[in-house]
Amino acid sequence: MIGQSHRLHLTLLPSTPLGRWSVVLAAVSLVSLRLFFALVDAGQVGGEGFFDNWLLTGPLLIVLFAAVAGLIAAILAIARSGERGLLLVLPILWGLVVASFALGEFTNPH
Repeated sequence: MIGQSHRLHLTLLPSTPLGRWSVVLAAVSLVSLRLFFALVDAGQVGGEGFFDNWLLTGPLLIVLFAAVAGLIAAILAIARSGERGLLLVLPILWGLVVASFALGEFTNPH
């Protein structure tokens, strides 16, 4: 109709299951990253390769997979379900940061 304004109904928290899952996966990723740093502070050291110390490799793999899964869930929540939760910015940004670091490590290892 003419004269009606279409306001976006933005909320802070996601309202769809995919939106909530994306935030939970991003949180799992961040907690796992904190666990990795706690293990390093406790004296765990890596070896020659990435898979030499599974106490350090496990949390980092969880960081990677949870962050990328959170990114995908957030994008699907927005695209398919019309999610408008502002908190979805965090899983999207965190997933992009983790994916870019992982891609850089796989393409240019040091």
